[in-house]
Amino acid sequence: MLKDRKIAVITSHFLEGRGLCSLLTENFSGIGIRLLTSPVELSDSECNSCDLFLVSADLFVLHFEYLLPRKNKVVVFGNTFSAELQHSSLPFLNVNTSESDFVKQIDNLLNKSISQDNNDGLTVRETEVLTLVAKGLLNKEIADQLGISLHTVISHRKNIASKLGIKTVSGFTMYAAMNGLISLS
Repeated sequence: MLKDRKIAVITSHFLEGRGLCSLLTENFSGIGIRLLTSPVELSDSECNSCDLFLVSADLFVLHFEYLLPRKNKVVVFGNTFSAELQHSSLPFLNVNTSESDFVKQIDNLLNKSISQDNNDGLTVRETEVLTLVAKGLLNKEIADQLGISLHTVISHRKNIASKLGIKTVSGFTMYAAMNGLISLS
């Protein structure tokens, strides 16, 4: 039941946050809403009790390390979906959509559990190659480290790009970080 759901709206833009809170209050009676300017304002108990974190894209990027362990509850919102976030496997809400479409999207997110399965069909070896690419290693270095040929590394990279729809090293890095394969610190 939606009545007992709790949502944290996290944005540094006051009007955007107030507007989202107002929209949620008008369309979902009995739902608990908290407006924050940073995700680190949440205490551990509040964090555990929230069903959903609506986080602006700019704050998501700034507080990525903090939000990553909670990614199964995070929904990013903003005007545009950056190339890096596009492959993050996180739900994205476009604030430039109609009110009814926006409310339907939130309703769907509240009524289903967000999947934690982010494997996207990658093999164990492809995941290893992806991780090493994201860490900045060159193809030759990856081949040497894994004890495979340079040609095999290139084949794995092509397969990863095909499966994930990511073609850039920065996209691989963001995907790896978003899925807990590497740490950005």
